[in-house]
Amino acid sequence: MLLINKKATIWGKGEGRERKEGIASILSVPIITRTKLTGVLRVYTSEPWEFTLEDVNFVQALAQIAGMAIEMSRLYQGQKEAIDILKRMREAQKTKTK
Repeated sequence: MLLINKKATIWGKGEGRERKEGIASILSVPIITRTKLTGVLRVYTSEPWEFTLEDVNFVQALAQIAGMAIEMSRLYQGQKEAIDILKRMREAQKTKTK
């Protein structure tokens, strides 16, 4: 998790960009699927903001839901591909036996 506000001395790679775009505070939390980092959910504010534990917990919960949705989508896609393969195999077998 990453918390950054206007008073922070370390902004990372895009320091100038954030300030030019009017970003004063950033909260970043990882989106994890299984044990792999899949992405990052970021919350930006235009005014300096000290994120509370409740804010952090809420954004972490959203990131967990996003991770579960991504994983479910991948599982669904894999299941769909497996069904398509089995259908093609069945059709090939029917054609072979005729």
